[in-house]
Amino acid sequence: MGCGSVERVLEEYVAACRGEVERLRGEVERIGLLLTDREGELERLLTAQQVLASLPGVHPPTELVVLPAARAGQREPGSGGAPARAVERERFTAVLLDVLSSKRRPMRCKDLVLALDGDPEVPREVEKVRHHLKREMRAGRVLEREPGQFTLARGVAVVDG
Repeated sequence: MGCGSVERVLEEYVAACRGEVERLRGEVERIGLLLTDREGELERLLTAQQVLASLPGVHPPTELVVLPAARAGQREPGSGGAPARAVERERFTAVLLDVLSSKRRPMRCKDLVLALDGDPEVPREVEKVRHHLKREMRAGRVLEREPGQFTLARGVAVVDG
């Protein structure tokens, strides 16, 4: 193969490569526009979701949390006569859910402690509230909208039992 042949083959490769580069640049622009559109759509959907979640009574409750009546002296089965901590825990959690229900906005643990007439500067009280809220999150009754901001999940209602 002579020099002229090699030059022609290289020119063909260069032309093909330039064409591919231009095609890819066009794809990058197209993908960038699609990405911008989807990001805008996502923002609008998230805003709509937040607005809908903040509206009281838009969705009928699908789960009722009944505030337990006082059951003094009740014992936990198989506990050898120890007081029923489960009843106490259930009562406290129901009160937390009632406070969240009445506020209808995301709340921090310290705000909940304050609403329960506790001292938000006492770490033990704040952690107790956080522990109960995290357990309720796993049960699907509470949502953490932003880190540390808790609210009732959609479809959960608290009623007196």
